[in-house]
Amino acid sequence: MRRGPDARWRIDPRLLTNLPRLQRELLEIAAPLAAKRLVYGTCTVNRAENENVASAFDRAHPELQRVATWRTLPHVDGTDGFFAAVWDRVRA
Repeated sequence: MRRGPDARWRIDPRLLTNLPRLQRELLEIAAPLAAKRLVYGTCTVNRAENENVASAFDRAHPELQRVATWRTLPHVDGTDGFFAAVWDRVRA
């Protein structure tokens, strides 16, 4: 949004409500394929897509342990908003 602030007026709000479900589905597809490490990243500051998706994934996958979480905020870091979570496989 920082580089294209007009996007907030062009994005259909229904799309934003569907993104967390889509993100969870993508993580569920990726989880069994991750032999050692799984990295999840978004280019948004939307808590529903970030922290909430990562927390739900933590609860659903005890075989993976979150080892890192990273986020940037435009007003704090002077950059675009990003989120990343990293899980390592702790058991098969």
